Parts: sequence; structure tokens; C-alpha cells
Amino acid sequence: MNTNPYETPESNILEEKTEIEASFATLNFWRKFYLCFMWLSLAMGCAVFIYVGVSSDEVGMGLFTFIYLVIALALCVWTHNAVVKRKHNQLLVLTIINVFPFMNIIGALIMLSILRVTKKEHQQYKFVEGM
Repeated sequence: MNTNPYETPESNILEEKTEIEASFATLNFWRKFYLCFMWLSLAMGCAVFIYVGVSSDEVGMGLFTFIYLVIALALCVWTHNAVVKRKHNQLLVLTIINVFPFMNIIGALIMLSILRVTKKEHQQYKFVEGM
């Protein structure tokens, strides 16, 4: 037993975190809403770009449409994966991408909010990989 009052007391208390599966089902309402809105926006944007690409006689417009769709789909898949799996660094990179190349301040603020909530969740819970 330690009798010196100026030494750090010994503690046997272990803090156990509740385990939660990192999946879409365990997200809060606003993050689910954001992901659904993102996918619906991509679907509507794809419909418009495909219509414009098909109705245009220019070959360049079809190529531009294809490139846009590939980049937009890749960005949506990356964002979805980062939000659902609660990956800090990827959310931070997506926030920076929203600001500099896209000049999307609202999207960056939303990503910062999601990052803040994710950090709090990592402090409270231990996440396990979902199926």
C-alpha cells in the first residue's frame, strides 16, 4: 500500500467501452439523411447528364458525361464508406476536397459536423467491423 500522499494513487478501474457495429443502421438520423440525399442527388444528376449526353450530337459531350459520372460515383462511394465505417482521416480529406477543388462550403461544414460526431462516438464506443 502506498502511504505517501503526494504520489499518484493506483487505480484498478478499467473503462470498458460498449461495442457497436459500424454500419448504416447504427448511424444517427442526420447522417442517414445526408447519405440518402447524396445518393438521390447522384441519381438525378446522372439522369440529367445521360439525357444531355445522349441527346447531344457532339462526341465530347458524351465523353464529358462519362467522366463526370465516374468521378461522381467514386466520390459518393468514398463518402458513404467513410461515414458508415466512421473513418476520421477520410472524413477530414473529404472535407478538404469539398473546400478546395469544389468550393462547396456547405458540404464542407456538413462533413465537419459528421467528423465531430464521429470523434465523439469513438470516445464513447468501440466499433467492430460489420458484415
